Amino acid sequence: MQNQLYECAKKVGLVGANGKVSQDAFAAIYLAFLGRPNGPKAGLLLTSLPPDFVRKRLDEMGRGK
Repeated sequence: MQNQLYECAKKVGLVGANGKVSQDAFAAIYLAFLGRPNGPKAGLLLTSLPPDFVRKRLDEMGRGK
């Protein structure tokens, strides 16, 4: 999951001047699920939660709720 998140971030251009994936890519995930801009590895966080909850939360955040 972690590798997939990195690849998605690269595809949408969330990379810094150094070519590495920006921490902003992961901060959005942490804010959505933890309410803070940092946390454990995002892949581990997402896979430790029930899939239905993850889908619902991402849908809510995509709608700005």
